Amino acid sequence: RDRVWFKSSRGLPPGVTEGPRDIAACAHVLDSPDDVLVCPDARLDPRFRDSPLVTGEFGMRFYAGAPLKSPTGEVLGSLCIIDREPREADPQVIEALRDLAQGVTTALRIHEMSELALKDPLTGLGNRRMFEEALTDAVERARREGAFVATALIDLDRFKSFNDVLGHSGGDAVLREAGQRIARTLGAG
Repeated sequence: RDRVWFKSSRGLPPGVTEGPRDIAACAHVLDSPDDVLVCPDARLDPRFRDSPLVTGEFGMRFYAGAPLKSPTGEVLGSLCIIDREPREADPQVIEALRDLAQGVTTALRIHEMSELALKDPLTGLGNRRMFEEALTDAVERARREGAFVATALIDLDRFKSFNDVLGHSGGDAVLREAGQRIARTLGAG
């Protein structure tokens, strides 16, 4: 909410990985989430001209940013080009930036879907597939190291009675709470 984070960059000073959102040009992409934001000369643009990124050592002049959107249309960030020289935006470059942003968004979706495929949607805990993968890895590691693997089964006794008394939404709440308690007790992983 209050910072921009550079996942990848080229040309920024070494060690610059984030900055305050209130001065970031990328924050303005939220204003027009369906368009590529193009600023040919930041010194002449009232949105940017007083920004320390323009007036300071960095000296930003040109900015073009395409929105990166979640599957629900929420803008997660932007893929941008920044230059210290003013320039007119070449329509082909802008279209290529839009296409690259869509590619990044697709890659993010694929990553999210692969993560979701390993989680129970109700509790957020690992599902059977994640358990099987983790158990296989643990057994292989134990075999190499001459160690042992142990598992535990946790059962919620008389769970059906929760659904009978509280309804399915109440039973779901019990499962979520049980999952949170198990996660807090066992810790990460």
